[in-house]
Amino acid sequence: DDDDDDHTHRSDAASPKLGDVVDAYELDPEVYLVSEATFVPRVGSAPDSEEGYIVVLATDTTDLDHLVTSLLILDAHRLADGPVATLRLPVAVPYGLHSAFVPEHLLT
Repeated sequence: DDDDDDHTHRSDAASPKLGDVVDAYELDPEVYLVSEATFVPRVGSAPDSEEGYIVVLATDTTDLDHLVTSLLILDAHRLADGPVATLRLPVAVPYGLHSAFVPEHLLT
């Protein structure tokens, strides 16, 4: 598949060192306020697996009177490809909201 040549997967790269950037997705910092990223494991993946998604809230500040927040969902191994899904939220989420993923079995 020729598309794989345009993106380096972690398994294809030399072992990264702590602090190395191996993949990235960026939004324009002049337009977006972005929350902390949260890792969500892929359903059925091993507990210590890196298979999953990165979810982040991004608020478009183009019109300060009408802020728009979206939930971006990115494949953790293909960040540079951009979101696999974007959900526009019905209200703007305040900047600074903290997040954490909690598996369903811990909630019941």
